[in-house]
Amino acid sequence: MATLKHTILIMSKLTPKQYLDSLRLIKELAIKDVASFLMFNNKDYQKPKHLQPIINEIDLICNGAVSKMMFSVPPQHYKSVSLLNAVALYLTKYPHKVVAYISYSQTFSQTQTRKAVQIYKHFNPNSKILIDTQKEFILESGGGLITSSVDGGLTGYAIDWLIIDDPIKDRLEAESQTFRNRNIDWFNDVAKTRLRPDKTSITIVHTRWHNNDLIGYLSKNEPSIKYINLKAINDNNEPLLHNLEYYEQVKQANAYGFYSLYQGEPIGKSSHLFKEFIYTDVLPSKYSVSVGLDLAYTATSKADYSVYVVMLKDYETNKYIIIKAKCWQADINETKTILLRLRNEYPNIKFGIEANGTQKAIYDMLKDVLRPLKTMELKGDKFVRAQDFSSQWNLGNVLIYSKGDIDNQFFEQIAEFSGLKDLHDDFIDGAVYAYELSKKKEVEYRKFG
Repeated sequence: MATLKHTILIMSKLTPKQYLDSLRLIKELAIKDVASFLMFNNKDYQKPKHLQPIINEIDLICNGAVSKMMFSVPPQHYKSVSLLNAVALYLTKYPHKVVAYISYSQTFSQTQTRKAVQIYKHFNPNSKILIDTQKEFILESGGGLITSSVDGGLTGYAIDWLIIDDPIKDRLEAESQTFRNRNIDWFNDVAKTRLRPDKTSITIVHTRWHNNDLIGYLSKNEPSIKYINLKAINDNNEPLLHNLEYYEQVKQANAYGFYSLYQGEPIGKSSHLFKEFIYTDVLPSKYSVSVGLDLAYTATSKADYSVYVVMLKDYETNKYIIIKAKCWQADINETKTILLRLRNEYPNIKFGIEANGTQKAIYDMLKDVLRPLKTMELKGDKFVRAQDFSSQWNLGNVLIYSKGDIDNQFFEQIAEFSGLKDLHDDFIDGAVYAYELSKKKEVEYRKFG
């Protein structure tokens, strides 16, 4: 297969009979293993040598053996395209067998399986198809590909190869015990009932967001399922696919995410999320102004603290600059005065506040006098919400204006924030809200001063 591209070029000069004979020979070579099949169907791809431990297991399945394995691979490392080609290869060789492809949602499962179906059809243009829908692709020979999700069913078919690909959608779901338990319950209560004892292959692949995810659970309770973890940087400090510099940059941006996504080693929340402060004494000429609010609702001046964080978005550098971060204790009327004063200082300012719980009452009191006041609908706990913002911070894209009006409490909360029962985190909310507003494209350009 190393000369496949050259062979195809030569084929363009052959007679029709010679062409068909050569194509048949190349296809016979292509179905020898997953790597060959992948390169046949994707002319721009090289042999995925970095995935070889996983490819070896999948090759066993595509050659008729039973393999039960779980694996984790960094994102954008050709995991999905290799797996989908393997499905098409499996059905090419065993058109009487059934593959079930499961993911976090029915829609995503269908999107992925349609790719495998198209690969299969292209390689087998004369195949006889009985059913071809979004949910089912069934051949006349009785085999095929069905889809479902980790909250769906698998009735009607005995499964020869079960594939569970990304049963967790994102960090938000991973941090939820409800979603983690959903995946485990589905595997035990639904998937196991459709497997052929000792005859069904199992392939489970997902990002290791959490120690108690599906792979974590099965590693402890199903020792017959092998686990392969391909780290971006192995124990000998050797890179998997890209160079070390690339992986180190990813790590510096978000260490928590790097160990989960790229190393397959979830770590706890106890590590501090934000690295050092980076300062600037230069303000942009083109920018937008956003303010994140976390306000206390009370009728007295002996209230919990209210905070605001004022952030500029520099449209020339795409960096975020925090110029003010203030906290105070006051009743709601005095808070209105403080915010209106801020509004007068920056006429095109946009405010953002969460409109849940007591914050909903505050929003209702301020929405008519503090326009535009945007409601922030962020999901997950404070740790999950802060992930995107902390990534930009650690990349050096969030700066502190050295001449700004910033309370000491802001620096303390940023430096100490871990996402694990932090005593004070009002400024975290304010900064995240300001950042989320700043990302939106509808904010206006202004010139400073």
